[in-house]
Amino acid sequence: MTRQTRHGRALLTLAVPLLLGLGCAEFGDPDWSAVRAGRIEGRVTTGELPVEATIELDRVNDGSELFYLSFDVDDDGRYGADVPAGDYVVYLRPDRTNRTIGFAEPEPVYEDARPDTLLVDASNSPVRVDFPLGRLDLDLSFPASMEGYSAYVEICRPVTDGSGDLPTRIALLHDNIENGRISFQTLSLLPGEYTIAFRAEDLQAGYDAYACEEVWLPGTRDPLMAEKFVVHADSLSRIDRLAAIEPLRIEGRVTGAWLDFGISERPLLSVVDLDSMLLIDQLWLDAEGGFSIDLLLPAEFKLLSRHSYGMGQWFGGPGFADADRSAQLRPRQFVELAPGRHSEPVSRRISAPDRAR
Repeated sequence: MTRQTRHGRALLTLAVPLLLGLGCAEFGDPDWSAVRAGRIEGRVTTGELPVEATIELDRVNDGSELFYLSFDVDDDGRYGADVPAGDYVVYLRPDRTNRTIGFAEPEPVYEDARPDTLLVDASNSPVRVDFPLGRLDLDLSFPASMEGYSAYVEICRPVTDGSGDLPTRIALLHDNIENGRISFQTLSLLPGEYTIAFRAEDLQAGYDAYACEEVWLPGTRDPLMAEKFVVHADSLSRIDRLAAIEPLRIEGRVTGAWLDFGISERPLLSVVDLDSMLLIDQLWLDAEGGFSIDLLLPAEFKLLSRHSYGMGQWFGGPGFADADRSAQLRPRQFVELAPGRHSEPVSRRISAPDRAR
């Protein structure tokens, strides 16, 4: 029998009196026992038991009654519910993902696409709605310098149409890197291709203004170059990869008139790729102008500090062409920028993070 969630009773708003007469069925809330009804049933499959997922039935508002029902599927993935006749959208929420799946033909879709609207009444019931899913186990290994970092992993649908749109995030996972690894078991996903991105957070950074760039497996900044992983229906896909990264720490302080005159808006520090002029990462400075950034991949870059109302100041020069490139930064020195009044850096540091702190 289908299991209701703790808030799985129908949420109802009656705009017209309930219909009475023949062809009625009892379902869910007893207040609806005399309303003409249909039935929706189906099964969620992953290739493994038990199945953990939630079904949501949402009746399209036609100006009369609203009806919404949410319940967990049975252990074998089967479900069924009698509902008031009308047009419905059927959603699935798989366990451990934060993207809703909507039913559509020829195959279900994630919520960024448009699900089908299904007519449900006594004449066509039961309306069958199945969700065939696959499973993903993910194991990532990291270099020793990443020990103690907190990792955020994104499971994404890749962009394949050349539109320039960003990949669609399907699931966001989080864990701490321990003994050089993180693992996520049994994620339920729609069949198809996926890419994996991650960013990290140094739990020992000690800065209010800290950022770590996002990279894509196996080790690229370009989502179009990311490795694609395939998930098949009713089967388990295993991904075991070594993340080809090595964190490089840039830390320092931006001084200048914004501190001297108490300007409340903090500057934004940007790391710009030297070759492509693409933004690698950016962050707002802390109240004292301090910052810390971890780059996970090699890069030739330049630094730009700016307010929203100004053009900003490049590190080491008045413009991009004159700014210092990363190759000119000497190891184990602190980066201090003074936009506005000063054009020369006082001191600099760029190095691997000190894990002994």
